[in-house]
Amino acid sequence: MNLTTALDSLRSAITHADALGIDIAPATATLEAAEQRDGFAGDTFVLALVGGTGVGKSTFLNALAGTTVSEASVLRPTTATPVAWIEESASADLEPLLEWLEVTETVTHGGDTLSHVAIIDLPDIDSIIGDHRLTVDRLLPKVDSVAWLVDPQKYDDERLYEYLRAISGRADRVRVILNKADQLDDGDVRSVTDDLERRLASANIGCSVTSVSARTGAGIDGFVHSLADEADAKAVVVRKLHADALAAAERLAAQAGVNDRDYAPLVDDASVTRYLDEASHAAVDLIDPQGVAGHTKSAYLDAAASKAGSIFGRLGLVARIVFGARRTSSNPHHFLVTWRQRGDLSRVVNPVRRIYLEAGGNLAADARAHLLGHVEPANLKNSLEDALDRAAQATSRGISITSRWLWRVLAVLQLVATVAFIGAAAWYLLLIFGPRDLPVGAVEVPVIGPVPTPLAVLIGSLALSLVVGGIVRIHAAIVGAREGRRAADRTRDEVETALVEHALGPLREIEGHRRAIAEARNALRSGIP
Repeated sequence: MNLTTALDSLRSAITHADALGIDIAPATATLEAAEQRDGFAGDTFVLALVGGTGVGKSTFLNALAGTTVSEASVLRPTTATPVAWIEESASADLEPLLEWLEVTETVTHGGDTLSHVAIIDLPDIDSIIGDHRLTVDRLLPKVDSVAWLVDPQKYDDERLYEYLRAISGRADRVRVILNKADQLDDGDVRSVTDDLERRLASANIGCSVTSVSARTGAGIDGFVHSLADEADAKAVVVRKLHADALAAAERLAAQAGVNDRDYAPLVDDASVTRYLDEASHAAVDLIDPQGVAGHTKSAYLDAAASKAGSIFGRLGLVARIVFGARRTSSNPHHFLVTWRQRGDLSRVVNPVRRIYLEAGGNLAADARAHLLGHVEPANLKNSLEDALDRAAQATSRGISITSRWLWRVLAVLQLVATVAFIGAAAWYLLLIFGPRDLPVGAVEVPVIGPVPTPLAVLIGSLALSLVVGGIVRIHAAIVGAREGRRAADRTRDEVETALVEHALGPLREIEGHRRAIAEARNALRSGIP
């Protein structure tokens, strides 16, 4: 695991620890310290090769490689895009680095001396093409070191010092290389080197100066060995930063109660199940599925009575409506939304709170306070009230008292019976209060004998109404009992589902953060160099 991936893991652990209310200041300081180091946060040492037109950057790189890496030409500028020189076996690992640096052209080598060094040959800094300088400006903040090539003719170019002053904040990782030393005798090399160092010092740029000849190879071996030493030094720093990141993640994991390699929940499943069962039973008692079933059955009986009930049944329904009995015994919707009238919610709250108290015991103080803040009695009570309200409303929406086809058929017979009854009653009133000489027929009834026609119609229509009403009532009772059982089952399911969602929601969120911290910590453990 390179340092960039390691720091990403630590960043993830910090994010999730912050969500748990854990003090992340020490871990954040560790992360910031690692991120503040210059260059790419990987194991490879990245050197940018910079210089003006014609100073021999490409030839210098070819001398380092011992082969042609970047073409040299009499035409300037030659290097139009950055070229990366990297060790062949490391090319896959360096792919994210080169993508980050936006370097698309690479040349690989098989040497071991610079296996942990990536050298980027950049466009000429004084190119007449403006994009070249922009490319250099973009890459310089991202690399570990800069090798700035000059030659005996270009070293006094004011543009060099102007640019170096602009990046003086990174002067500690800039080295100046005097190329083409073979064009000077030994005394002149020393004079030019001294003058170059003086000019750098006067510009407040403390850079080392090395003289080489890319053409003859003079000084190249020394430069290669110095690069290898810097790469080794960076590897030491990387291991130290990686270890610091792991230590910070370990502390966060300990505060989150993740002390083992494998993540384990704060409360075991058996305890959660036991507490939830207790809370569910109490919540179900409050909502009262059996009461919902009774109201549903009664509502079907009333609906049947209004559709095809007997004369007396309809009169009874009117009385129930007038005196409010229907609302209190035949209204499952009203019964569901008034669940608060049937008991105290503390029997639901207390078992759920015990889950969180047990969970908090496995957390550090900061995280424990954050966790229990989510489940203060008042907050938890409001949350669970909302859960039961949602369950009651969901169940209520699923209850629909609908008419049946049998009722519509029997309603026709009931209408006939009712019309006949009203007609017979009117006939009797006419006999009582009308003319005395109105003729009255008789109907021969077995056993009883002749019965006045009005009385026979009255009794017959009433009997038909009662029979039809009885059939309707029996059917409605069967349908209502079945639908009531379904409503009761839905009530239990909705209550249990809503309770689990609201009761365990905060705990599941916390466990998700703890699991992510454990994964980040374990990734750092397994990837430590």
